[in-house]
Amino acid sequence: MAEFTFSCPQCRQNIQCDTSGAGSQINCPACQQPIIVPLRPPPAAPPGKRVIQIKFSTLRKAALAGLGLLLAVGIVCAPLYFFTGAKKMTLKACVDGTDVVKLRGQNVWIEHQTWQLPNKMTVNGKKWNPQWNGNTSAPFKLGWGFYQRRAANIKLTSVTGRGTIAILEMPTPQNQETLSIQMDDGAYGGADWYEFVVSW
Repeated sequence: MAEFTFSCPQCRQNIQCDTSGAGSQINCPACQQPIIVPLRPPPAAPPGKRVIQIKFSTLRKAALAGLGLLLAVGIVCAPLYFFTGAKKMTLKACVDGTDVVKLRGQNVWIEHQTWQLPNKMTVNGKKWNPQWNGNTSAPFKLGWGFYQRRAANIKLTSVTGRGTIAILEMPTPQNQETLSIQMDDGAYGGADWYEFVVSW
């Protein structure tokens, strides 16, 4: 292909390219400002002037390589976000009294405080009917773990319940990074539905 030389209108750098690039927008190799390659070859650069040569076939290869790199980064980052990004758990139960939901690693369990044991429970929409050892339930295994990175990332949203749903204790090294959430229906007679979402 025929080649011609033109000057960057921003920095006056002489640039050489082939005619297939005429009318294209590029970034000047010297000042990185966007410029349009002229449609008609301008007069040749004076002898002795420094000229940067651009091959549009090379630019196409560079663009394809950049696109491939972006795809590779996306493929690597998508599973990374799945494992390290924000997670949440939804718990729903019929509560009569006070219960504390504990969350550590992949385990969720309940420590019952007063009145009747909670029942009709679901975790993330799955039925949970645990065995009880006294007032402590057997754990429910989450598909991913609760690994607290920063307390500011932990958010509790109360969905249903006439009493209170509140964080009783944040995870710390002293409690083995256990989050405690209290569902308190003790001030009311009979049972009621409680539901909350905790994200981290």
